[in-house]
Amino acid sequence: MTTNWKRPTPRITPESKAYWKAAADGVMTLAKCDNCGKIHHHPQAVCPFCWSSEIKAIPSSGAGSVVSFSVVHQTAVAQFRDKVPYVVAYVKLDEGPQLVTSIVNCEVDAVQIDMRVQVQFDKISDDVAIPVFAPA
Repeated sequence: MTTNWKRPTPRITPESKAYWKAAADGVMTLAKCDNCGKIHHHPQAVCPFCWSSEIKAIPSSGAGSVVSFSVVHQTAVAQFRDKVPYVVAYVKLDEGPQLVTSIVNCEVDAVQIDMRVQVQFDKISDDVAIPVFAPA
């Protein structure tokens, strides 16, 4: 999906550039450490578990479950004012990592803990898409 509103753009770093490009291409990726084998989310230069720099991107199924969520009724962020109410959630991916995201394509009252969700992408440019999640 392509957004028709001006949302804040993430800060792209050398470590995250490939992640955002993959998302723009419709692929959810995670980082896997070749040293300890653990999978984590948000690309970074070193493994948050063992501090190894042997990190590689792996594809994710994009499937997960809602762990926690909040319905936002008021916001100070100008780009989101016309979107209230909206849901911000922690989603635990089937591969293990959790991320903060938006739940889309459902009524805010329908979101529940343990609800199964699937990644979709809110494309904001040719090089960046934001992963959001919809009911599976």
